[in-house]
Amino acid sequence: ELRRKKPSLVLYEPTNHYHDLLASLLIEAKLPVREANPAKARSFAKGVGQDAKTDPLDARMLARYAETLNEARPLPDAATRELEAHVSRRRQLVDIRSEELTRRHGTKGPIRTSIDEHLAWLTTRIEEIDRTSAKLIAANSVFAERKKLLTTAKGVGPVLSATLIAELPELGKLDRQEIGKLVGVAPLNNDSGKFRGKALCWGG
Repeated sequence: ELRRKKPSLVLYEPTNHYHDLLASLLIEAKLPVREANPAKARSFAKGVGQDAKTDPLDARMLARYAETLNEARPLPDAATRELEAHVSRRRQLVDIRSEELTRRHGTKGPIRTSIDEHLAWLTTRIEEIDRTSAKLIAANSVFAERKKLLTTAKGVGPVLSATLIAELPELGKLDRQEIGKLVGVAPLNNDSGKFRGKALCWGG
């Protein structure tokens, strides 16, 4: 149906990981698709006076947003999405491991044994993901070249390089000011008239 309508752009707002299948199908259908920044889309809605929030209202607002602005990010290709899924899962397992380490303090006996077994399992899974991510990067010439360049910077190792490759495909395509703003580490001015506020890093 969408192919028949020949849209100039299909814009969606991501919701956790529920949008992943939609994005994959749209890309396979060779339709022009982009992902909206939820915070900016909501700010746009409030800016045009749409305070209420329902699915039909959101859909109309996103269509208006797409027609008005060109702020949406292009979707990553299949290889990037696969690597991103591994990077995301690794982060989840590391968070769970940190929680278990906190719980371990003050425990003893069977409870501590149970936690230690879970910690060992989590560490094994994290190591497996690291190996898989390394293979995905090595098998992709573009990824491999990016990793080679990234790891020339002090403090950038396998985990950070994989994260940047997966979650920041704009690296190398934007200048340093643009990439800093996209990530959310660029200080943004807060001035009005003669008032000069403190520049803060936010958004991203």
